Amino acid sequence: KVKQQCLQCSGCPHGKVRKYCGKCTGCPHGRVKQSCAACCGCPHGLVKQRCIQCSACPHGKVKKYCGECYACPHGKLKRYCAECYGCPHGRVKWDCPRCNGCPHERFKHSCPQCMGCMHGKLRSKCRECNGCPHGRVRGRCPDCRASKRKPALASAGAGGPESSCA
Repeated sequence: KVKQQCLQCSGCPHGKVRKYCGKCTGCPHGRVKQSCAACCGCPHGLVKQRCIQCSACPHGKVKKYCGECYACPHGKLKRYCAECYGCPHGRVKWDCPRCNGCPHERFKHSCPQCMGCMHGKLRSKCRECNGCPHGRVRGRCPDCRASKRKPALASAGAGGPESSCA
């Protein structure tokens, strides 16, 4: 695994990667601090990085998706340009199965050997490993999602503790 995602190298006492553990990141709401609207919220009720009004470029778009701000000399978005961010195999690095770290020449997130479980499936798709009480894949169960929905906070981030996220 990549060292940042390896539980032995960067794991926390709660059994998660420290960077993604809500208890270790210091968020009092039990979430990852960067994605908690109560800790890092903007006045519009969103997380700052996702708010078009707080993180907009001069062209009125989210900065990382703006073609004018992130355009390369070849007229493409930088991350999609093979000349700027190309690999030795002639592809964009993030889109190359050989450069992404999987020895089986697949995309690592969809490789059953790298990201698989003991049942021979991807861990994220396996009902035995990642199942919910209703017998479905956890992220796709409508019953679990309905029970987790909470009313939106109208004043998320307003009047709360000082934001430490940029």
